[in-house]
Amino acid sequence: GLMLLEMKSFSKLLQFIRPQWRIVVGAILLTIPLAAVRSSPAPLMRYFTDTILVNKDELKLALFPFVIISIYLVNIVVRFSSAYMARLANERIMADIRERLFKHYLSLSSSFFTESTVGALISRVTNDVFYVSQGTVNLVNGTRDLVTFLGVFAYAATLNPKLLAITLVVAPLLSWLGKRSGVLMKGYALKMQEANAYVFSSLQEAFSGFKVIKAFAMENFAFRRFKARNDEYVKYALKGARVEEIGGPSVELMTAIAGALIIYVGGRDVIHGRLTAGEFIAFFTCFGLMVNPVRSLNDTNIKLSQAGASVERIRQAL
Repeated sequence: GLMLLEMKSFSKLLQFIRPQWRIVVGAILLTIPLAAVRSSPAPLMRYFTDTILVNKDELKLALFPFVIISIYLVNIVVRFSSAYMARLANERIMADIRERLFKHYLSLSSSFFTESTVGALISRVTNDVFYVSQGTVNLVNGTRDLVTFLGVFAYAATLNPKLLAITLVVAPLLSWLGKRSGVLMKGYALKMQEANAYVFSSLQEAFSGFKVIKAFAMENFAFRRFKARNDEYVKYALKGARVEEIGGPSVELMTAIAGALIIYVGGRDVIHGRLTAGEFIAFFTCFGLMVNPVRSLNDTNIKLSQAGASVERIRQAL
């Protein structure tokens, strides 16, 4: 659901991503082995508990640390390649949009550049382009989290359907929380970006018309105008911060409730011999591994919303 919500923002992003599509697709494909590494602690814990510890197998125990280290050595290469490719595409996309905007501005008539528009235009070339580029990186991260979630989910389903049911009750709640905060954040992000553009334009007006301000002793007027616009920005930034900062702890509380339930239900199953200790530990590890991607997807969602809002503004500018 989260991903669908931001499909709209993503399709807006697409036109800017298209020239770099090979690199972006490469970075996205590398998220598959990345997700496998991220999911590996669950089956490893099961094997460690049920095969090595229960059978007191010292030979396998001696080899086990090497297995873990090799997995994470592979992880370094894959993770670096994926992240670097995402950043490479990101920087190229930023440069490309900046050039397109600047070229477009140069083609306009001089009457277009009134004092009031210049700050807003600069804000587009700097702030909005930054938000759009963040969208590319978050697209890759979002895919990685989604693939990790699906992989861990599939493994958890084979371990214990009953415990999975508990997780399934919580996931939609976490998802809803993220969706709700994403919608609110999108609104505040737009307002913040607009307010920011006004702050820029008051600076621009004041500095380029400095002689006029001095000649007519308008320092007070210029300052009041700047302050009003600055306060407006702070107001929306704080509203956004409240949404963002209450979201995290709420998600943690829900996670703790679900975790407590899983410990109780799973613990009873182990005591009554319905579940091996390894399966229980593996499932609990799965639960921990599923929570992070859901939370990260919420953040990705917010970042993609901001990118979508910025794409709109850049398209208007062009």
